[in-house]
Amino acid sequence: MNTAIKLALNGTYGKSNDKWSFFYDPKYTMSITINGQLLLAMLIEELAELKDITVLQANTDGVTVKIPKEELSKLQTICSDWEKLTQLELECNYYQKMVIRDVNNFIAQDVDGHIKDKGLAFEIDKAIYKNHSMRIVRIALANYFINYVPIELTLRDHLLGNDYQIGTKKVKNHGIFDFCLSYKGNKDWSLVGKEEDKEYKYQKTNRYYITNSGVNLFKNHSSDGRVIGLQVGWEATIFNKYVKQDTYDINYDFYTKECQKIIKSIENDN
Repeated sequence: MNTAIKLALNGTYGKSNDKWSFFYDPKYTMSITINGQLLLAMLIEELAELKDITVLQANTDGVTVKIPKEELSKLQTICSDWEKLTQLELECNYYQKMVIRDVNNFIAQDVDGHIKDKGLAFEIDKAIYKNHSMRIVRIALANYFINYVPIELTLRDHLLGNDYQIGTKKVKNHGIFDFCLSYKGNKDWSLVGKEEDKEYKYQKTNRYYITNSGVNLFKNHSSDGRVIGLQVGWEATIFNKYVKQDTYDINYDFYTKECQKIIKSIENDN
């Protein structure tokens, strides 16, 4: 119920900046956005005066800071005074670990062990309407950063079928499906596969995974003739129909490199 009401409110607010909507009211839009950002900036300025505090990230509706425990009571006082002044209510979470790529992509473990994962880089179990491609990469990253398990070990043991315990979060193992990517075409773009002198045309919506041998995938534009490669340099196997196999010829190097892209962006080679 809470999610449904939140979506309804967010949708109404979004329409206030749409000139084709009967909710259109740019003054209303800007008054909420700008006023909220200014109030949050004021809070950050006050927090920045505390000893040895580090502002880790901030966006339009929140701020995350790293602070010595002895300064915590002062932080709470500042937040309380800010709430009285603005008539807004803050929610607080305390983390023992945060792994941050950027403000919209992070995984965090609170002091009770609960996991919060956010963004394309880290969110393991997404809403059904989102893109679930390469779920295994996000599982391997969570297992690496929270449980200190090497990326390669998670990837190569995944098809054994064991579920994962990451903090207090139970992560279900979906087997080969966690390695799959998807492509959804439209009236202009279609998916084709090329293998030596052969070319295959596929249906509108497709599922595939990266293998040691297979086809090179391209999307073709029906009118202007453009051809764009997918996962260029890697071969793939179309997997629209589930087939149970003892081995799926997975190219683990591809998935390892996808994990390393995220790790490198965070650890800066350290």
